[in-house]
Amino acid sequence: MKKNNFAYAYFTEEATYVIPQQNDSERNRLTFNSMVATMIELDYIALVRFVPKSDDEVQVCAAFPRKVALGNQIGEVLLLVRIAMKEDEKIGRFPDLSDTDDNSVDQLMESFILSKKLRDEHFVADTIDNPMAGLLNSAPTSEPPNKNTTLDNLLLSSNPATRRFNYYFRKILDKSLQEESLENFLEKDNLLKGIFQSTSPHFVQFNSILDTKEDLLYTADPKKADTITIELQKKLDVKYKTQHKSEKKSKPFIATSKPQPNDGKFGEYFDIEDILETKV
Repeated sequence: MKKNNFAYAYFTEEATYVIPQQNDSERNRLTFNSMVATMIELDYIALVRFVPKSDDEVQVCAAFPRKVALGNQIGEVLLLVRIAMKEDEKIGRFPDLSDTDDNSVDQLMESFILSKKLRDEHFVADTIDNPMAGLLNSAPTSEPPNKNTTLDNLLLSSNPATRRFNYYFRKILDKSLQEESLENFLEKDNLLKGIFQSTSPHFVQFNSILDTKEDLLYTADPKKADTITIELQKKLDVKYKTQHKSEKKSKPFIATSKPQPNDGKFGEYFDIEDILETKV
Protein backbone atom coordinates (compact mmCIF):
# COMPACT_ATOMS: atom_id res chain seq x y z
CA MET A 1 0.00 0.00 0.00
CA LYS A 2 1.06 3.64 -0.42
CA LYS A 3 2.99 4.95 2.57
CA ASN A 4 0.83 8.07 2.77
CA ASN A 5 -2.29 5.91 3.15
CA PHE A 6 -1.01 4.32 6.36
CA ALA A 7 -1.98 5.90 9.70
CA TYR A 8 1.02 6.09 12.03
CA ALA A 9 -1.33 6.04 15.02
CA TYR A 10 -1.55 2.26 14.56
CA PHE A 11 2.06 1.77 15.74
CA THR A 12 2.30 -0.15 19.02
CA GLU A 13 5.96 -1.16 19.50
CA GLU A 14 9.53 -0.30 18.56
CA ALA A 15 10.91 -1.07 15.11
CA THR A 16 12.84 -4.24 14.30
CA TYR A 17 15.47 -4.58 11.56
CA VAL A 18 14.79 -7.30 8.98
CA ILE A 19 17.69 -8.49 6.79
CA PRO A 20 18.46 -11.75 4.95
CA GLN A 21 20.41 -14.41 6.82
CA GLN A 22 24.16 -14.25 6.35
CA ASN A 23 24.30 -17.82 5.02
CA ASP A 24 21.45 -17.29 2.55
CA SER A 25 22.06 -17.74 -1.15
CA GLU A 26 23.11 -14.81 -3.30
CA ARG A 27 19.83 -15.10 -5.18
CA ASN A 28 17.82 -14.62 -1.99
CA ARG A 29 19.82 -11.56 -0.91
CA LEU A 30 19.54 -10.05 -4.40
CA THR A 31 15.77 -10.62 -4.39
CA PHE A 32 15.43 -8.99 -0.96
CA ASN A 33 17.50 -5.94 -1.95
CA SER A 34 15.55 -5.57 -5.20
CA MET A 35 12.23 -5.70 -3.36
CA VAL A 36 13.32 -3.03 -0.85
CA ALA A 37 14.67 -0.78 -3.62
CA THR A 38 11.40 -1.13 -5.55
CA MET A 39 9.32 -0.29 -2.47
CA ILE A 40 11.41 2.85 -1.90
CA GLU A 41 11.04 3.89 -5.53
CA LEU A 42 7.25 3.39 -5.49
CA ASP A 43 6.91 4.88 -1.98
CA TYR A 44 5.19 1.71 -0.75
CA ILE A 45 5.10 -0.18 2.53
CA ALA A 46 4.06 -3.79 3.11
CA LEU A 47 1.54 -5.24 5.54
CA VAL A 48 2.91 -8.59 6.73
CA ARG A 49 2.20 -11.38 9.19
CA PHE A 50 5.08 -12.07 11.57
CA VAL A 51 5.64 -14.87 14.11
CA PRO A 52 8.61 -13.97 16.39
CA LYS A 53 9.24 -17.53 17.59
CA SER A 54 7.79 -21.01 17.54
CA ASP A 55 4.30 -21.37 19.06
CA ASP A 56 3.98 -17.58 19.43
CA GLU A 57 1.08 -15.40 18.36
CA VAL A 58 0.76 -14.12 14.81
CA GLN A 59 1.48 -10.39 14.64
CA VAL A 60 0.34 -8.02 11.92
CA CYS A 61 3.14 -5.57 11.11
CA ALA A 62 4.00 -2.75 8.74
CA ALA A 63 7.33 -3.16 6.90
CA PHE A 64 9.05 0.09 5.88
CA PRO A 65 11.84 -0.05 3.28
CA ARG A 66 15.04 1.78 4.21
CA LYS A 67 18.66 2.12 3.11
CA VAL A 68 21.47 1.93 5.65
CA ALA A 69 24.66 3.92 5.08
CA LEU A 70 27.72 2.10 6.49
CA GLY A 71 30.61 4.31 5.48
CA ASN A 72 30.75 4.20 1.69
CA GLN A 73 28.49 1.16 1.49
CA ILE A 74 24.70 1.22 1.15
CA GLY A 75 22.55 -1.71 2.29
CA GLU A 76 18.81 -2.38 2.14
CA VAL A 77 16.73 -3.28 5.20
CA LEU A 78 13.10 -3.45 6.27
CA LEU A 79 11.93 -1.79 9.47
CA LEU A 80 9.18 -3.96 10.95
CA VAL A 81 6.71 -2.28 13.33
CA ARG A 82 3.78 -4.07 14.95
CA ILE A 83 0.46 -2.35 14.33
CA ALA A 84 -2.63 -2.29 16.51
CA MET A 85 -5.53 -4.62 15.88
CA LYS A 86 -8.89 -4.60 17.64
CA GLU A 87 -7.57 -6.31 20.76
CA ASP A 88 -4.64 -3.84 21.04
CA GLU A 89 -6.72 -0.69 21.46
CA LYS A 90 -5.85 1.39 24.51
CA ILE A 91 -8.37 1.55 27.32
CA GLY A 92 -9.17 5.22 27.84
CA ARG A 93 -11.76 7.97 27.57
CA PHE A 94 -11.02 10.62 24.98
CA PRO A 95 -13.13 13.72 24.24
CA ASP A 96 -14.73 14.47 20.91
CA LEU A 97 -12.52 17.21 19.48
CA SER A 98 -15.15 18.18 16.91
CA ASP A 99 -17.62 19.41 19.57
CA THR A 100 -15.58 22.07 21.32
CA ASP A 101 -16.19 25.82 21.25
CA ASP A 102 -13.16 26.72 23.38
CA ASN A 103 -10.53 28.41 21.18
CA SER A 104 -7.96 28.16 23.97
CA VAL A 105 -7.84 24.39 23.44
CA ASP A 106 -6.91 24.87 19.79
CA GLN A 107 -4.21 27.36 20.75
CA LEU A 108 -2.81 24.99 23.37
CA MET A 109 -2.78 22.13 20.88
CA GLU A 110 -0.94 24.30 18.36
CA SER A 111 1.61 25.29 21.02
CA PHE A 112 2.04 21.64 22.01
CA ILE A 113 2.74 20.61 18.41
CA LEU A 114 5.27 23.42 17.95
CA SER A 115 7.00 22.51 21.23
CA LYS A 116 7.66 19.01 19.86
CA LYS A 117 9.27 20.28 16.67
CA LEU A 118 12.61 18.58 16.14
CA ARG A 119 15.57 20.92 15.93
CA ASP A 120 16.86 19.44 12.66
CA GLU A 121 14.31 18.28 10.09
CA HIS A 122 16.63 18.20 7.07
CA PHE A 123 17.63 14.60 6.49
CA VAL A 124 17.10 11.90 3.88
CA ALA A 125 13.96 10.08 5.00
CA ASP A 126 14.72 6.74 3.31
CA THR A 127 18.36 6.44 4.44
CA ILE A 128 19.59 5.54 7.93
CA ASP A 129 22.99 7.22 8.20
CA ASN A 130 24.01 5.80 11.54
CA PRO A 131 27.30 4.03 12.37
CA MET A 132 25.58 2.01 15.12
CA ALA A 133 23.43 0.16 12.57
CA GLY A 134 26.33 -2.06 11.49
CA LEU A 135 28.24 -2.23 14.77
CA LEU A 136 29.35 -5.76 15.63
CA ASN A 137 31.41 -5.13 18.79
CA SER A 138 31.12 -3.05 21.93
CA ALA A 139 33.69 -0.38 21.04
CA PRO A 140 32.23 3.15 20.91
CA THR A 141 32.15 4.88 17.53
CA SER A 142 31.55 8.47 18.61
CA GLU A 143 31.54 10.83 21.58
CA PRO A 144 28.45 11.25 23.79
CA PRO A 145 25.51 13.10 22.13
CA ASN A 146 25.82 16.87 21.98
CA LYS A 147 24.32 19.77 20.02
CA ASN A 148 26.46 18.91 16.99
CA THR A 149 25.17 15.31 16.83
CA THR A 150 22.83 14.77 13.89
CA LEU A 151 19.19 14.12 14.61
CA ASP A 152 19.43 10.79 12.78
CA ASN A 153 22.01 9.52 15.27
CA LEU A 154 20.13 10.89 18.28
CA LEU A 155 16.93 9.06 17.41
CA LEU A 156 18.33 5.76 16.15
CA SER A 157 21.53 5.08 18.11
CA SER A 158 21.69 1.90 20.17
CA ASN A 159 24.37 1.97 22.84
CA PRO A 160 26.85 -0.92 22.99
CA ALA A 161 28.22 0.64 26.19
CA THR A 162 25.26 -0.83 28.07
CA ARG A 163 26.38 -4.35 27.20
CA ARG A 164 29.95 -3.50 28.22
CA PHE A 165 28.67 -2.04 31.50
CA ASN A 166 26.74 -5.23 32.30
CA TYR A 167 29.76 -7.37 31.38
CA TYR A 168 32.01 -5.49 33.82
CA PHE A 169 29.37 -5.64 36.52
CA ARG A 170 29.20 -9.44 36.21
CA LYS A 171 32.99 -9.51 36.29
CA ILE A 172 32.96 -7.77 39.68
CA LEU A 173 30.48 -10.31 41.03
CA ASP A 174 32.53 -13.24 39.75
CA LYS A 175 35.71 -11.85 41.31
CA SER A 176 33.97 -11.23 44.63
CA LEU A 177 32.74 -14.83 44.83
CA GLN A 178 36.34 -16.05 44.70
CA GLU A 179 37.22 -14.16 47.90
CA GLU A 180 36.62 -15.46 51.40
CA SER A 181 35.30 -12.11 52.64
CA LEU A 182 33.20 -9.77 50.49
CA GLU A 183 33.92 -6.87 52.86
CA ASN A 184 37.68 -7.30 52.51
CA PHE A 185 37.32 -7.58 48.74
CA LEU A 186 35.44 -4.27 48.48
CA GLU A 187 37.97 -2.50 50.74
CA LYS A 188 40.93 -3.33 48.51
CA ASP A 189 42.97 -0.42 47.17
CA ASN A 190 42.47 0.35 43.47
CA LEU A 191 39.62 -2.13 43.22
CA LEU A 192 38.34 -0.93 39.85
CA LYS A 193 41.81 -0.62 38.35
CA GLY A 194 42.56 -4.22 39.27
CA ILE A 195 39.47 -5.51 37.49
CA PHE A 196 39.08 -3.28 34.45
CA GLN A 197 41.42 -2.41 31.66
CA SER A 198 42.83 1.09 31.79
CA THR A 199 41.61 1.71 28.23
CA SER A 200 37.97 0.87 29.03
CA PRO A 201 36.29 3.91 30.63
CA HIS A 202 32.69 2.80 29.97
CA PHE A 203 32.00 1.90 33.59
CA VAL A 204 32.16 5.50 34.79
CA GLN A 205 31.04 7.35 31.65
CA PHE A 206 27.30 7.24 32.15
CA ASN A 207 26.75 9.85 29.43
CA SER A 208 27.23 7.07 26.88
CA ILE A 209 24.68 4.85 28.64
CA LEU A 210 21.79 7.18 29.51
CA ASP A 211 19.17 8.20 26.95
CA THR A 212 19.51 11.35 24.88
CA LYS A 213 18.44 14.47 26.74
CA GLU A 214 15.32 16.27 25.54
CA ASP A 215 17.08 19.60 25.08
CA LEU A 216 19.10 18.01 22.25
CA LEU A 217 16.00 16.91 20.34
CA TYR A 218 13.54 19.80 20.27
CA THR A 219 13.69 23.48 19.35
CA ALA A 220 11.57 24.53 22.34
CA ASP A 221 12.46 24.40 26.03
CA PRO A 222 11.48 20.93 27.40
CA LYS A 223 10.21 22.41 30.70
CA LYS A 224 7.92 24.78 28.81
CA ALA A 225 6.67 21.87 26.71
CA ASP A 226 5.84 19.91 29.88
CA THR A 227 3.81 22.85 31.20
CA ILE A 228 1.85 23.03 27.94
CA THR A 229 1.19 19.28 28.10
CA ILE A 230 -0.24 19.50 31.63
CA GLU A 231 -2.51 22.42 30.68
CA LEU A 232 -3.71 20.57 27.60
CA GLN A 233 -4.57 17.48 29.65
CA LYS A 234 -6.61 19.60 32.05
CA LYS A 235 -8.47 21.32 29.22
CA LEU A 236 -9.30 18.09 27.42
CA ASP A 237 -9.90 16.17 30.67
CA VAL A 238 -8.04 13.16 29.31
CA LYS A 239 -7.72 10.31 31.78
CA TYR A 240 -6.27 6.85 31.46
CA LYS A 241 -8.11 3.91 32.95
CA THR A 242 -6.10 0.95 34.18
CA GLN A 243 -7.57 -2.31 33.05
CA HIS A 244 -7.90 -4.98 35.72
CA LYS A 245 -8.39 -8.66 35.10
CA SER A 246 -11.88 -9.77 35.96
CA GLU A 247 -11.97 -12.60 38.47
CA LYS A 248 -14.15 -15.51 37.53
CA LYS A 249 -16.67 -16.09 40.28
CA SER A 250 -17.88 -19.61 40.88
CA LYS A 251 -21.62 -20.02 40.48
CA PRO A 252 -23.46 -20.95 43.69
CA PHE A 253 -25.09 -24.38 43.73
CA ILE A 254 -28.81 -24.13 43.16
CA ALA A 255 -30.95 -27.20 43.77
CA THR A 256 -33.28 -28.02 40.88
CA SER A 257 -35.82 -29.86 43.02
CA LYS A 258 -37.03 -29.95 46.60
CA PRO A 259 -35.69 -32.55 49.05
CA GLN A 260 -37.60 -35.83 48.96
CA PRO A 261 -38.47 -37.89 52.05
CA ASN A 262 -36.44 -40.88 50.85
CA ASP A 263 -33.26 -38.93 49.90
CA GLY A 264 -30.23 -40.78 51.28
CA LYS A 265 -32.29 -43.84 52.24
CA PHE A 266 -32.10 -45.87 49.05
CA GLY A 267 -31.33 -49.04 51.02
CA GLU A 268 -34.68 -48.79 52.77
CA TYR A 269 -36.58 -47.66 49.69
CA PHE A 270 -35.84 -50.66 47.45
CA ASP A 271 -33.32 -53.42 46.83
CA ILE A 272 -32.09 -53.89 43.27
CA GLU A 273 -31.67 -57.63 43.83
CA ASP A 274 -35.35 -57.95 44.69
CA ILE A 275 -36.30 -56.20 41.48
CA LEU A 276 -34.09 -58.46 39.35
CA GLU A 277 -35.53 -61.58 40.94
CA THR A 278 -39.10 -60.46 40.46
CA LYS A 279 -40.89 -62.61 37.91
CA VAL A 280 -43.11 -60.81 35.47
